[in-house]
Amino acid sequence: MTHHPISLSRLFATAADRLETDGWTTGHHRGSPWGTSTTSRACAEGVLAKAAVVTGADRIALARAFAVLADVLRGPIAAWNDEPFRTKADVVLVLRACARAAHVAETEPAGPAPIAIDWDAALVHLLASQPSEGASREHQ
Repeated sequence: MTHHPISLSRLFATAADRLETDGWTTGHHRGSPWGTSTTSRACAEGVLAKAAVVTGADRIALARAFAVLADVLRGPIAAWNDEPFRTKADVVLVLRACARAAHVAETEPAGPAPIAIDWDAALVHLLASQPSEGASREHQ
């Protein structure tokens, strides 16, 4: 049987889908592929780990996704996920932006390119979709 590597775009898209379906959490890492559940709420790191299990990605692909996301966020994923003003919508938006950027990078005619995200466009979208003052953080 031939092993087909899982693309980063698929891994990030699956993570966003799972976060929307299963819910988001802060304060602790849940949804690890080395844990027991792929259907419980998860943080940004945990949902990537869940996506790795669901897609059949190996630990190398997961480590690459963690590295790309940390680079995009310019810091630790868990710290970003747990910021007091962070919402589920923020996390989904960033995961989807990573999926789109990875897809573009993976389909470049000259071969895979570095992943770049148009943060200005992502920020405009994020601000337009923000709930009104005092809305819940949406731990679903």
